[in-house]
Amino acid sequence: MVLSELMPAIDGLTPVQLASADVLAGVALSNAAGWNQTADDWQLFTTQGRAIGWRTARSELVASAATLPYAGGMAWISMVLVATAWQHRGLAKRLLQDCVQQLQADGLLPLLDATPAGEAVYCRMGFRRGFEFQRWATQPGAQASSADRGPVAGVDLEEARGEKAL
Repeated sequence: MVLSELMPAIDGLTPVQLASADVLAGVALSNAAGWNQTADDWQLFTTQGRAIGWRTARSELVASAATLPYAGGMAWISMVLVATAWQHRGLAKRLLQDCVQQLQADGLLPLLDATPAGEAVYCRMGFRRGFEFQRWATQPGAQASSADRGPVAGVDLEEARGEKAL
């Protein structure tokens, strides 16, 4: 089924399938939201998954959502973003519904990577909290100190497990 059949145009916007040529527009959308996605992240979703969105008549990308299948019959829904000027019009909900329908048609269990701001919306749509992510970032070329290694600062994981390498 063609995306426009699932999601007819609304508010002068057209639903689109995103491709590699849309990576920079996706990065701009995530940067505007204060997210840390890179061009490589967007490239992964457009080439290994399925990325969709809404464009204005001037071809501006104003909303997005993406799915990425994983082994074990699951797929992540991510990159659910709407530009500030276009929020509260149901765009994210429609994109999310399309993602869920497509994943279910493909026989995959939809899992969602949600920000705290989006969690309440997604819970109303039937998603349940499973676990939380922590997003870490560092500066390129930064060196980690020994206190930064492992999930608990200062813990030597090999020593804690009794597996100290010789």
